[in-house]
Amino acid sequence: MRGEKVPATATCQIRIDFFSSRAPVHDSDRAFVEQEVDAYVAWGKREKVPLFLGEWGAIRQSFDEDRGGLRWVTDMLDITRARKLSFTYHAYHEDGFGLYRGAGALPDPARANKPLIDLFTKTLTLKK
Repeated sequence: MRGEKVPATATCQIRIDFFSSRAPVHDSDRAFVEQEVDAYVAWGKREKVPLFLGEWGAIRQSFDEDRGGLRWVTDMLDITRARKLSFTYHAYHEDGFGLYRGAGALPDPARANKPLIDLFTKTLTLKK
């Protein structure tokens, strides 16, 4: 352990916490997301009801420095399209999740999440 400007009176310690779960713990990867979505799809089929996956998205910071936001949205688009699920992305224009950052005024192209917009355009454009 190391630190900078740690006061002489500070207590520093390394700790390990162990947690348990009644359900199996999985990585939060594409296989896990498919498993979770498939559970809802199975329920919808069993109950004979249509499903709508509303307001899913990835927070703005997940697109910075290759933190996985674009990969996660790609996986979600692939998963929802393969299962023919209707969905909405949250959100079009806001600071937290938006394709365009900011609020209030009209979307500013200078504040666009261009890679995300390109992904949606490529993935959801109808092929002729």
